[in-house]
Amino acid sequence: MLADGMPAVRCAVVHPCDAGSLSGAMDSARYGLIVPVLVGPEARIRAVAAEAGIDLEGVEIHAVEHSHAAAELAASMAARREVEVLMKGSLHTDEMIKAVLAQPALRTGRRMSHVFRFDVPLYPKPLLITDAALNIRPSLEEKVDIIQNAIDFARILGVETPKVAILSAVETVNPNIPSTIDAAALCKMADRGQIKGGLLDGPLAFDNAISAQAAEIKHIVAMAILAVNAGSSSLKFSLHPLLGGRVRPSVLSGTIEGLEPGGQPEMAWTFAGQRQRKAVGGPGATPFLQALDCLRTLLAGLEGAPRIAAVAHRVVHGGQDFSDSVLVTDAVLERLARLNSLAPLHQPHNLAGIRAFRQAFPALPQVACFDTAFHAGLPDVARAFALPQSLTEQGVRRYGFHGLSYQYIMGTLLEHSPRAHGRVLMAHLGNGASLCAARGGRSVATTMGFSALDGLMMGTRSCRAACHRPVHLPRGA
Repeated sequence: MLADGMPAVRCAVVHPCDAGSLSGAMDSARYGLIVPVLVGPEARIRAVAAEAGIDLEGVEIHAVEHSHAAAELAASMAARREVEVLMKGSLHTDEMIKAVLAQPALRTGRRMSHVFRFDVPLYPKPLLITDAALNIRPSLEEKVDIIQNAIDFARILGVETPKVAILSAVETVNPNIPSTIDAAALCKMADRGQIKGGLLDGPLAFDNAISAQAAEIKHIVAMAILAVNAGSSSLKFSLHPLLGGRVRPSVLSGTIEGLEPGGQPEMAWTFAGQRQRKAVGGPGATPFLQALDCLRTLLAGLEGAPRIAAVAHRVVHGGQDFSDSVLVTDAVLERLARLNSLAPLHQPHNLAGIRAFRQAFPALPQVACFDTAFHAGLPDVARAFALPQSLTEQGVRRYGFHGLSYQYIMGTLLEHSPRAHGRVLMAHLGNGASLCAARGGRSVATTMGFSALDGLMMGTRSCRAACHRPVHLPRGA
């Protein structure tokens, strides 16, 4: 459970005068979630407990006669921080909320809102629905508070980047349906950082919001992933729509060259079958920041292009810590920077690119995707070198690279041939080169090892021979 390892909180249970509300509170106490403080008519509460077989031994009870008085007392206890949580019992919601709103200490700068959390047996993740209780006809400004409250609540529950579907009767903007106009405005406000921490889309009908299949039938391409590969002198980018819960082929691809100091940056891209090129210039302090400003302008002006949900970065080395893609934070960047010496031609530039994108696109989640991740499950015999165990424990092992390439190849093969579930040999051939053996769709051996220098001969790396040269050359000197 999310609360595992956390202390129970004092919870005022307001007017628990039926078996459902009283047993719910006591079950929560039994699981160690709350310390119940019952507020209401004591005789009725004890009668309900006796009839339902609920033991109230040692439970704190504050006796008041009526439901509105119970709500007022519980709200005042919360305002004085005598309890940390309020739980509604058998009273009307408006009675409870009226008492809460009367306590200035319980108010914030935002509008109060309500969130239902549903666990649907046939749906793979929780659904949060807001607002279904407090705000009857909210304005656009009030909807901002409602959405931000729901996002913050979802993050507390462990959802790192909540997805927010703004519902209406239809999934297109219609001037005659004000809710569709509000939905479009809210999405743009999120793009501008006025709503933080979530991925917004709308307007959407309910079926399109919860079913990838329904969205695909309607050809709703709501969001896209911007994939980037930042190098020392270039930046490659492509925009991939998300349709039916899957990443689709790119609708935009391009490269910005000449980003080295003193270079002449130029951007070339293909969109809707048209190849275009332009010089990069602008107010940025460095060529790379100028390039990002130019890319941002390009993305904003593409007619019909899907809205960007996140930026995915190719990162060469994930070390032992990262065996899957990860949302970038300051702590993640710090850990990845420790691996710079293992891939000095790539890792520092990958991380510099992430930092620049975080600055240029502050509202977008930045995700690091690792070339080493596909090989994270290598069997011990393939992963370990013939070295002392102490060195292996320090991270001296085979990592393998070009994993993003192999992951794509393997996924495509699995879609098209049942033979791909057997033994497969793949080759990544270019200025950098390697081989990978897979079984059952998973990497079991690869030619690259501790660093990207090992393995096959490449454009600027003689690989295995490079390991012997420093030993041999001094002897021949």
